[in-house]
Amino acid sequence: MIKYLAALFVVLLASAYADTLTLRNGTTVTGSWMGMDARQISFLVNDQIRTYPKADVSKVTFGPEPNSIESTAKVELGMTKDQVAAILGKPDGMLAEAGTKQIYSYKNLKVTFVNGKVMDVQ
Repeated sequence: MIKYLAALFVVLLASAYADTLTLRNGTTVTGSWMGMDARQISFLVNDQIRTYPKADVSKVTFGPEPNSIESTAKVELGMTKDQVAAILGKPDGMLAEAGTKQIYSYKNLKVTFVNGKVMDVQ
């Protein structure tokens, strides 16, 4: 039980500070640094631990970017919900849903998905 609580504390503490992992292909992932070994880096993204090969990572920025993450993130048309979540995190809410169209709200942004892909960003 103590180990479980200690692990939970570490996860909560790590999630309080946003870190940014930049891959060599230009993709950025926002989450929390969890650690690394000889081959890979572990990052907590949307409450899931994901691993990235060290060879694919260009840099890791600890804490928020000098300009907020929202101002430097690039959500592009055609991205999937997972790709957007990797950049912006979990949405603050869903504004509308009609058939295959969904509009997610973020702090200063609305992202419209059609069939699971970005069709509009405002």
